[in-house]
Amino acid sequence: MNQYYRTIAETNFGDEPDIKVREELAEQFLVRQYLGEKGGFFVEVGANNPFDLSQTWHLAQLGWKGILIEPIPSLCSALREKRPESTVIEAACSSPSAPTSATFTVAQDSGKSTLADEFLDKRSDVLSQITVKLSTLDSMLQDNAVSEVDFVSIDVEGTQFDVLLGFDLQKWKPRLVLVEDHLLDKNTHKLLVGQGYQLVKRTLFNNWYIPDNAEPPKTGKEEDRILRGKFRRILVRNLRFKIRRLFGRGL
Repeated sequence: MNQYYRTIAETNFGDEPDIKVREELAEQFLVRQYLGEKGGFFVEVGANNPFDLSQTWHLAQLGWKGILIEPIPSLCSALREKRPESTVIEAACSSPSAPTSATFTVAQDSGKSTLADEFLDKRSDVLSQITVKLSTLDSMLQDNAVSEVDFVSIDVEGTQFDVLLGFDLQKWKPRLVLVEDHLLDKNTHKLLVGQGYQLVKRTLFNNWYIPDNAEPPKTGKEEDRILRGKFRRILVRNLRFKIRRLFGRGL
């Protein structure tokens, strides 16, 4: 279990009083360990805040560059000011069949904002509903003359399947794709596996996918058992989510 993120959180970041922060630091530590210390190119879909909860700031500090995709205008302004190493795209990622714009719900807790109202936690204070530009991830990368992608993080509050429909993994071949997936079904997993990627790890709500022929990160028998158990409980998790929705609760 020495590669399990909760073990890393306690052994490496035990001085941090906030358990959530400890586990996020552990996840980032493991990502760096897998990708290596040399620079690369990242893409963060659902970038949110420039630093807090960022899946790429820790890489930028090592010299990485990349693209930050975020639909909320105020957050984009902060990202442009605070993250000069990256190109900021003010839009949301969509499937190829989606329209060119959509209504986006902005929550007080910006991390709960979403295109999909069925995933919105009704206990969250809604600040506004805005119209945002939609485009596929493929189009965004092509429009910005991206030639190579090493790491992709997708955190979009329930619409990750649509994002991946517009992302040709066989073309871009990222070394690691980190996808927030609350595992209400296997659709996202099957889509990634169908494009030649394997699931090798799970940290927090994020699944780790790497190319089938890539060397996987180190894990342990207990960690692998926990990961398998996540999939066996999909039906229970889906039922729990439906009950939560009856009470206005989101993901």
